[in-house]
Amino acid sequence: MLHGMTLTGEQWAPFAKDFTDSYTVVIVDLPGHGASSPLPGAFNFAKSAELIHGLLDDLGAKQVYGIGHSAGGMTLLHMATQQPKRLKAMVLVDAPHYLGPEGRKLVREDTWERLDPAVQEWYRKLHPGGQNQVTDIFRQYNGLAETSEHIAPEVLNTLPVNTLIIWGDRDPAFPLEIPMEMYRSLPNAALWVIPQQGHTPLWVDMGGAASAAAAFRRIAKDFLVQEKVSGGKWF
Repeated sequence: MLHGMTLTGEQWAPFAKDFTDSYTVVIVDLPGHGASSPLPGAFNFAKSAELIHGLLDDLGAKQVYGIGHSAGGMTLLHMATQQPKRLKAMVLVDAPHYLGPEGRKLVREDTWERLDPAVQEWYRKLHPGGQNQVTDIFRQYNGLAETSEHIAPEVLNTLPVNTLIIWGDRDPAFPLEIPMEMYRSLPNAALWVIPQQGHTPLWVDMGGAASAAAAFRRIAKDFLVQEKVSGGKWF
């Protein structure tokens, strides 16, 4: 389970217990976040993916099911392009295959200085490195406005991984054209659009809906269980 940019693996804590009866759950802090060491220079999704593969190698996990939000899901997509046979299935929550103009505008303007002081203090407590760490995280986050990383539709079309795409239909950074392109390009994809929700549709404390969170627990688990049992298509 991989979290979104500027957060930590704690983002998935409310959901992890729903999967522990059927899976060994590994929750990772992305590079530079939480207890993980930073990437030098700009944040890079391909490098992030390589590091997660390395972690899985160390754990002896030859195949996994992946669940990721935003940057965590983007990391999963890059993992799939690097080692498509390792991911048995993945669930992507508002995790695009590229940053369009809306996404670039948001990450460029969503700076540390514009945050409410209470939110700044929350970030300082969230990350063990305090102000120095969050300053570096936001530097890399804002730097994504200049990223050239883009997984083309023809590359998505080559990925055999069964994929559940979950999207808030009011995501200000990633409009519905993006998940629709992913859905049409990935050969084994299902799409769940959550109405009246933004970029964090499953997390009530970040503006999401409790009904969506409850539905996610059932839908995501059913998706993975069906794939696990049959090895076939859920949709």
